[in-house]
Amino acid sequence: ANTAWGFATADVPAPELFASIAEAAPRTISQFNPQSLATLAWSFAREKVDAPDLYAAISTTAQQQIEQFAPRDHANVAWAYATAKHEDQKLFAAIASTAARQVEAFAAQDHANLCWAFATAGEPAPRLFSEIARSLEATPSKLAAFKPQNLASLAWSFSKAGVRAPGLFAEIAAAAMDNMDAFAARHLAKTAWAFSVAEEVEAPELFAAIAEAARTKVEAFEPRDFANVAHSFAKAGVAAPELFEAMAAALTPAKLDAFTPRDVSNTCWAYATAGFEAPELFDAMAAAAAPRVAEFSPQGLANTAWGFATAGVAAPALFDAIKGQVVAGAATFDAQALSNVAWALATAGVADVGEAFEAVAAASEGRLAEFKPQEISNLCWSFAKAHVTHGGLFRAVAAEAAPRMATFRPQHLANLAWSYGTLGAYEPALFAAVEAEAVARMAAFDAQAVANAAWAFQTSGAATAPLRDAVAARAAALLAELEPQAVGNIVWSLDWRRGAALLDAWYAVHGDDEKPLQSLFTALASAGDDEGRKVAVGLLLGDARDRSAFPRVKRAVERASPDARYRLHRAALAGCRLRKDELRAAQLQQQIHAEGLEALRPAATVRGRMVPFENGRAPSKELDALFELLGDKYEPHLRALPYAFEGDAAAGARSLKYHAEKKALAHLLADGAAELRVDVNFKMCADCHGFFKAASAVVDRPIHVSEGGRPAHT
Repeated sequence: ANTAWGFATADVPAPELFASIAEAAPRTISQFNPQSLATLAWSFAREKVDAPDLYAAISTTAQQQIEQFAPRDHANVAWAYATAKHEDQKLFAAIASTAARQVEAFAAQDHANLCWAFATAGEPAPRLFSEIARSLEATPSKLAAFKPQNLASLAWSFSKAGVRAPGLFAEIAAAAMDNMDAFAARHLAKTAWAFSVAEEVEAPELFAAIAEAARTKVEAFEPRDFANVAHSFAKAGVAAPELFEAMAAALTPAKLDAFTPRDVSNTCWAYATAGFEAPELFDAMAAAAAPRVAEFSPQGLANTAWGFATAGVAAPALFDAIKGQVVAGAATFDAQALSNVAWALATAGVADVGEAFEAVAAASEGRLAEFKPQEISNLCWSFAKAHVTHGGLFRAVAAEAAPRMATFRPQHLANLAWSYGTLGAYEPALFAAVEAEAVARMAAFDAQAVANAAWAFQTSGAATAPLRDAVAARAAALLAELEPQAVGNIVWSLDWRRGAALLDAWYAVHGDDEKPLQSLFTALASAGDDEGRKVAVGLLLGDARDRSAFPRVKRAVERASPDARYRLHRAALAGCRLRKDELRAAQLQQQIHAEGLEALRPAATVRGRMVPFENGRAPSKELDALFELLGDKYEPHLRALPYAFEGDAAAGARSLKYHAEKKALAHLLADGAAELRVDVNFKMCADCHGFFKAASAVVDRPIHVSEGGRPAHT
């Protein structure tokens, strides 16, 4: 034992010597006293010598002599077995039992090493930890003798073992702050981590002291120190902008190259969670991580993607590499990783995600029982946000989620409904389950959740009277919190009388804003009764009698921009045409010409930038080629022509052919665009809708259309 100790302490490699000792010692191990057993085990662990037979022999003899062990012997043997990763539940149980009776005699290093060993080995010892906490809480002066390394290790061990000891942590915090200048970088990181995960412990003064001490020592940080400190502050929700800035500045590309994949993912997660903007650091992390994504664990890959998406940092090369890894290994991802990586790809607006999302769907579909409600909601939201349809997955989600709907939070209920509504994936059982929970718990919905749920049910044609009643009541209580888009979605989902009254009340709180008006006019003009259209047309044409009930809406309409007024006229016109109200449709068409209103040019997303297109009969080879491709799959919808249009059917078809939306789509196809996305600032006409539907079927690709910035058709 002493020979092994001498070489281990001198840090002199002697593999042949240790091999000989490992072979000879078991034959005489029964003659070893407790100190010799502990010394021998410690020495082999220190030298990282694998000797399973020797460890087994030491364990047998140690358990026989355990009552004679001194505090240091307990600590050294436990430390050795944890360090060597040699599992031995019986030995750890014996040490825990006897050591718990000796805690008053333990020195600082013994406390730290013993707790570290049990936490590292994952061996539960609640009584031992409880006795140590009781002893140190009762005699705080003992902690004053702890070196920074011992304090950090003790705190880390209690947190790692999941042992609650708020009193002990308070004493550790006080002792640490008294000696903070002596803490090395790794001890600061370990202490911060321990307090960030400890339950029932808040230590703002300690975190402030750690932040100041760490800021001055960042140049001495090892890669793991950067990751652990950043992660700990973010997890604890403690703002430390000066520390985060200092770490970002110190993280040179050379240091980032030394990061493990876990260090990268933890650092990304931490900076994103803390909301600290560090674009140069993220760019450097992206460059370091992209070539190494195959080395990341599924959780690490998902956290890295989540961090970049949350921080809003574009990293095309990194996301391309992540997509490839998802395609190759999604089957190895757990539920959280699948949900997070899909969320990140969708939130970051990454292009060409179809194959990656297909892999996510395939990996998720048969394992949905493993998904928590939030993970199910986020998964579906991601597919909807990325405009990726997958009937099999959404049917499976409906079957899995409907019976569990009571466990979903309001936000998750609303997002789930929104996802199905956005993709047009109506599942009656799911919507019925969501509705039942939404009506019962509407008082807990926030403004955005109310709007999302209302929009989803209206879009899917699933809105019922009880749901509309609940939405209207909750929206009225949340007027101050409703954003223009949200109130517009709610107004559109209600019957026109309640919608108009709600918007009028909203204007009393928020003042004039033209954004929600189109939703109201869509509801008014498409109302089943004549009164709604009468009010809509009256508001636009200046009939005071029809707009007196909604004075604030009247003022907003009068003050709306020409573009907004054009869209309002178009919304009302579409409703009148739908209801075959030709008289009012003609009045609106005349008013459009009288005011000189015209649409802004539609635009297509071409290679990441918006390209505008205009109506008109200018020659277009791209458009001609697309019409030839569609052939008889497309029939002109002549009812989409203005009421004032003069000409026969052939002239009408020629007029419809040159709509700007069609030109935008033709250009995207001719350009070989990876994603077909067209944005218009008004409601697409029925003819263009039919044209796009036919084109999607012929080219066998989804075409995404946004109207006024809101996804409208896929």
